Amino acid sequence: MSFNENLFHQIKVEGRSTDALFTVPKQYTNLSYLSTGAQGIVVKAYDTVAQEQVAIKKIIHPFLTTMTARRTYREFVLLTTMKHPNIIMLKNAFTPHQSLEDFDDIYVVMELMNYNLSQDLKPSNIVVNDKCILKILDFGLARKIETGE
Repeated sequence: MSFNENLFHQIKVEGRSTDALFTVPKQYTNLSYLSTGAQGIVVKAYDTVAQEQVAIKKIIHPFLTTMTARRTYREFVLLTTMKHPNIIMLKNAFTPHQSLEDFDDIYVVMELMNYNLSQDLKPSNIVVNDKCILKILDFGLARKIETGE
């Protein structure tokens, strides 16, 4: 893989079951593992430009199948169009790849949250009152996000 070494650096992140190599702009430092999901790996990082902690999701092989391409596209459309204080905010998105032949990963930078309050979020765990105020219930699977520290 080729990338611009003046703009990007590679950082090995030790995960729970596997290690991952992140190629990120040099403004992102102090990467530490947070979680692994269906689409990729999420780390905590420090953004030296914005001077704040962020979450970086590495989407691995986003265009491998039609289904993964659709999921990736859907996530980008939703994150870029939905603006609400209760929806995670997209801060940046990038790929370090310089050619289509190498294009294999997409990185999504989002605001960092400290807790995953519902690992069982589904329609039956969301209730609404007569004033259309939504509330989330059933926190039996709630977990503090581990930072690897």
